[in-house]
Amino acid sequence: MALNKLKQALRLLFKERRITLINIIGLSVSLACALFMLLWVQHELSYDKFHTDYDRLYRVEEDQYYSNAEPYHVNVTPWVSGPVWKDEVPEIKEQCRLAFQGGHLFTEGENKFFEDGIVVVDSSFFDMFTYEFKYGNKEGVLREPNTMVITEELATKYFGDEDPVGKTIQVNQDMHFTISAVIQDPPSNSILGFKVLFPWNYVVSHGNYNESWGSNSIRTLVKLQEGAADS
Repeated sequence: MALNKLKQALRLLFKERRITLINIIGLSVSLACALFMLLWVQHELSYDKFHTDYDRLYRVEEDQYYSNAEPYHVNVTPWVSGPVWKDEVPEIKEQCRLAFQGGHLFTEGENKFFEDGIVVVDSSFFDMFTYEFKYGNKEGVLREPNTMVITEELATKYFGDEDPVGKTIQVNQDMHFTISAVIQDPPSNSILGFKVLFPWNYVVSHGNYNESWGSNSIRTLVKLQEGAADS
């Protein structure tokens, strides 16, 4: 009985070839769209989950109140906030401030390019976030002034296959930064897109630091104590 019904269905499909082809194409397109949507959602939900303690990492956001009654929500914080919150809030194990920079001119030998993706961070950066080191290691990096950590992509761009740790790059024609480590290129599913990390001393020494609690222009991320988010 089932075999007869299958034969009848096949005969009908071959008889109405045009309708069959249209239905097959429509079904294929629908399945492909559903698959792409599933992959997109999966990618969005995977953001920053490659960090070892991703479930304890949080970005600090604010509701600011002005003359109107409605709060103005922002994801930036005062320059001075992170260390103060770490000292005053027991649930915070570590904090890291991120100040995103505009393009800087990098010069090394005959290589000269304007680079973006530059972020100034606290020395606690690699204590909070998990990145693989190709050259060097996280011990002691981002603590000395005029040092930087760069990605593998940038290292290859300026130095080819050489180990560039200890080498210098001229920045904006008036500063020389020594490379203290090279990390593998960060994955695309991260909100922390960068190519270069400068130590926090950079913004302080160049007059960009603002001690006013009314100046909200950097991002602050915190790592909570284990179990703090469940309490």
